[in-house]
Amino acid sequence: MLFCRLNLEEELDQMKVCRSMDKATIQDLNLCLQQEREELLFRLGEDDGVKNITPKKNVKEISDETLQKVCQLEKRFKTLERESKKLKEVNRQLTKDKNDLKASIKCQKEDADRRERELELLLKKIKEIKKNKADLQLVIDELERKVATLKREVVDANMLKNENEDLLHQVQQLKNSLDKAKAVATMANEGANHGQCNCKTAGTKVKLKTTKKKSSLGRHQAFLNQSIKVMSNVFENFNKDGWEDMSESRMCYSDSEIPTSESLGSIIMKTGQNVDSLTDTNDQQEKYQVQDNQMIHNISHLEDKSQLNRKKLTCQCSSPKLHLMLAHPSIMNKVNREKRRNIMVQKPGCSVLLRERIKSLQQQIAVLQNVGRTTASSIKKLKEANEKLTSQLHLADRRLQTSRRTIQTLTSDLAELQREREDLQGKLEHLAQDTRLKEGLSPVTSNQIEVTLPTPSKNTDLEMKQLYCKLKNANNEITKHSTTIKSLKIEVQEKEDKMLELQEKISRVERDINLKRHLIEDLRSRLKANQEIEKTFKETIESFEKKDLKLTNLEGKMIEAECAMTELETTASQQLHGLAKQSEQALEVVQRKLLLANDKVEEFITFVKALTRELQRNVQEMRMRIRHSKKIKEEKECNRYLSKESVHRAQSLAASILNISKTDLAEMLNTEDDEETERAKMEVEKDKEWLCYIQKLLEGQFPFASYLMDAVLEKLNEKKKLVEEYNSLMQQTI
Repeated sequence: MLFCRLNLEEELDQMKVCRSMDKATIQDLNLCLQQEREELLFRLGEDDGVKNITPKKNVKEISDETLQKVCQLEKRFKTLERESKKLKEVNRQLTKDKNDLKASIKCQKEDADRRERELELLLKKIKEIKKNKADLQLVIDELERKVATLKREVVDANMLKNENEDLLHQVQQLKNSLDKAKAVATMANEGANHGQCNCKTAGTKVKLKTTKKKSSLGRHQAFLNQSIKVMSNVFENFNKDGWEDMSESRMCYSDSEIPTSESLGSIIMKTGQNVDSLTDTNDQQEKYQVQDNQMIHNISHLEDKSQLNRKKLTCQCSSPKLHLMLAHPSIMNKVNREKRRNIMVQKPGCSVLLRERIKSLQQQIAVLQNVGRTTASSIKKLKEANEKLTSQLHLADRRLQTSRRTIQTLTSDLAELQREREDLQGKLEHLAQDTRLKEGLSPVTSNQIEVTLPTPSKNTDLEMKQLYCKLKNANNEITKHSTTIKSLKIEVQEKEDKMLELQEKISRVERDINLKRHLIEDLRSRLKANQEIEKTFKETIESFEKKDLKLTNLEGKMIEAECAMTELETTASQQLHGLAKQSEQALEVVQRKLLLANDKVEEFITFVKALTRELQRNVQEMRMRIRHSKKIKEEKECNRYLSKESVHRAQSLAASILNISKTDLAEMLNTEDDEETERAKMEVEKDKEWLCYIQKLLEGQFPFASYLMDAVLEKLNEKKKLVEEYNSLMQQTI
């Protein structure tokens, strides 16, 4: 860029010099022309004086000589005008080139400034991008942390859900155990007198077992209380959902043995102890299943879900414990009392609370899943934006590196050139000083110095040779430039001399031309005056004669024209009246035909529209009949194989397995109905499009009969297919 600027500046300087030289030459030429004109005028004045003194020559000879001179002068003048035009064109081209160079320099300066601004903007953008990148990384880290916390919360929620399901199973087991205890109580009252001693020993054993289990169950109770506190902090409206301590007013109506300060974890642990202390038997499995089936009709829909798990647990019991229960009825009575107390506490409130809590947990899980999806989508968007920003950063870095490399190369080249120049100048100065010293010293001293000085090394000799070569090359270039400058100066001087000579000639010729022009103009003016007088005289005579003839002819023509005009007026009026009557009659006939045609067209259009609407209605009716028949067929097939109760049980099983409510399962099953409705909508839209197409055909340009026939045939074919389908379905149903 710097070299280009320097070259352009040098060219501009040269162009400015040339322009100034051209201006100077033009001014000199103008001055020379003015001088020559003045000289010619002076000579003409002298010639006029001489002519007045000398006798007059022949006019023909003088005119011939003047014409020859005028032709010569005109030729010279034309050549001079051409040369002046050429010079003007050259000057214009030079000015245009100068303006173009100025514009290019301005453009290059603007480009350089623009590039510098772009570099500054890029640097600023890079800084901003880096800052944004750091901020985005922080945001991504925060989002990842949030996602991790949300995942943990989801895991905790799932754990709590599983615990709630276990609690529901335990509640069902407790209810079953109550029913079983009632059945065993009758047996226990009969053997009360025989097993008092055994009851004491068994009571001591049970106490020992309970003391051993309290240590392990206490830890589990503490863990449950902590998890409940964590969930209360995590989820909003925790106490509203029913996960409150069991020490509230809901527990006050129970027995006085249960303390009011017990938490939900302690109650859960007690229910677990009661369930572990009492297990079912394999021998009396059929009796218990009958009792469970009787309880199903009295328990709500959520307890039906937990019944399947309860049946699985009832199958995993042992027969020896049944013998203990039968052998020690007093222990069973105590246990049944404790179970009744716990059930009195939990039965009215705990099931409702658990149901509400399950619903709230499901809602919160859905919210957490939505939040996870939104966070994942936001993370993807942030990653894409980060990738775009990184790509832009890489491009900006590459551009910066390329620009820096170019700048470094240019600066290094400049520095090297300056150093070489300084080195050459220093070496030249040293050589000049050495030569001066050598010339100043005597030969004796030179010999002494040669003896005393050491021999120069080869490197210095090579450097000296290189410097001499460079000096020679520089001198040769200087001589070449000087010779070219001298030759150019000589050419310029020659051209200036030629220009001066031409200017002198031009001035002389212009003076002669001006004098001869004046003479010729005087003669022409005299001739023109005489010729005009003669022409005017002849023209006046001819005009008078022509006017007399025209007047006579015009008078006869006027009389003839008046007669013809009267005749034409009469005939034209008669013809116009006849044509008007004929046109009125024709217009009336045409209007009647048009009205009839329009009426026929409107009736035809109404007929076509009514036909298309009836076709559409028939097709829709056939579709509705086909759907209705299909539904009836499906209902009959379903009623053959399944009953309502079995369908209800299957739906409840599927909902419990999938952990979905019945409404969601019904929506999943009704997807086929939705598809049928969508198909019906699509068919209705197609019918509307068909009607619109027919209306466009009727409103469009001619011919449209073939297209209308194709559309109607398509609809009729569709109707035939639907009728065939309906007949086949009706035959199958029969």
